[in-house]
Amino acid sequence: MKILVFALATILVAKDTIGIPAPYVLRAIVQATCGVAGLFYLFSALPQGMLQKYWPVWGYLTALLISVSFSNSPMYVFLQVGSLGGIMVFGIALFESGEAGQGSNLDLLIRTAGILYLVVAVLSVITLLSDPGRAYEVETVHRRFRGLFAEPGMMANASGLLLGIGLFGLKHRVLKSGAIIFGAICIGLALSRTNWVALIAASLATGWLYYPRFRRVVLAISALAVLAGLVTVALNITIDTERANRIARVESLATLSGRTVLWEASIRAMSRSPVFGNGYTTGVDALIETSKRNEARYLDHIADLETRRGTIHSGYIQSLLDSGLVGTFFYVTLIVLGLKRLLSNDQQRQFGVVFFIVMYAAIANLGKNFIYSASVFDAVLFWLVIPVALGVLRTEEGVVTPTLERRVKYPNIVDNRAGRLPPKTTT
Repeated sequence: MKILVFALATILVAKDTIGIPAPYVLRAIVQATCGVAGLFYLFSALPQGMLQKYWPVWGYLTALLISVSFSNSPMYVFLQVGSLGGIMVFGIALFESGEAGQGSNLDLLIRTAGILYLVVAVLSVITLLSDPGRAYEVETVHRRFRGLFAEPGMMANASGLLLGIGLFGLKHRVLKSGAIIFGAICIGLALSRTNWVALIAASLATGWLYYPRFRRVVLAISALAVLAGLVTVALNITIDTERANRIARVESLATLSGRTVLWEASIRAMSRSPVFGNGYTTGVDALIETSKRNEARYLDHIADLETRRGTIHSGYIQSLLDSGLVGTFFYVTLIVLGLKRLLSNDQQRQFGVVFFIVMYAAIANLGKNFIYSASVFDAVLFWLVIPVALGVLRTEEGVVTPTLERRVKYPNIVDNRAGRLPPKTTT
């Protein structure tokens, strides 16, 4: 399991950044291996409560399989569903096969992700200093930092995760400091408003709920901000807003860089197949067809979608197009239920970094396709940790554990969900 975690993370991060030979072949091999390993483990161990705990996962995968028959590219969709299913099954097996805490499979996943993203961030900053033209992408009058990634949005996703992992996941002081510093630099230069909001909201929520001492810091910063505002008004201090407007790209706020136009067109395109969607990752085909036939005024905004498999810049609206109302129900449910179970069952607050990742992804997903296919590592990281959120159990003593082999390892703990003592084991 641990070797597969390292191989999966390394290959996907390398594919997303520096590029590797035959990237799709290597991705297919490592994800197929993870899926087979996950299935083998789960079928051999037959963990308890698999259907009850992970029912949103099984429901979502079933809805995606149904969407295959509504797609213009059924084989492509089937392969994408298989890729995602392998990752989700591997994530369940990863959590069910271990304990929480230092040295666990989850701990290895978080540390590997943090270290890989830190290396990428450091190399990206070095590239910025040595070859700025390669490190930036020019959008009209704005220069957005992309570093080693193909586009600034990927850099923003990765650096936000890096900063959060540094705050809530890494223990080593040097790694922790590096992750926070370089994560903040990279996400700031990426100029992604969606990721800024998601990072701030997820960090504040995680800190407030999981680290009580952090609440004093939040209250102190809030008080200072209010005081600074009052002083500014009282002394009639003028602030140069031109630079701030450029950084925030205020001229694109009216349509959120064209997103609202795409979303409006997408809602209209849902009529093509509203219940089961138009195929996982191919919902944009319906948008193009509908716009060409009925909504020509949208074509300027979706011209590039024909040349590549573009996205709708909102994971939730994309889900409506891809998997319809049925798939989106399970899609939203696994996110909301995962956060709810973490808050209610993680009484010892062991999974702060998992809460951050799920919350950060859920908020960023409003303005971009963060929680999407298993083709990039930031999305894969979400799909690997959501089983942790769904699978934690609370016991009478507050111990949060997976259910697998629970009766052997914890014979004297009452399972509140079952309401009874597990049977005694004999040796």
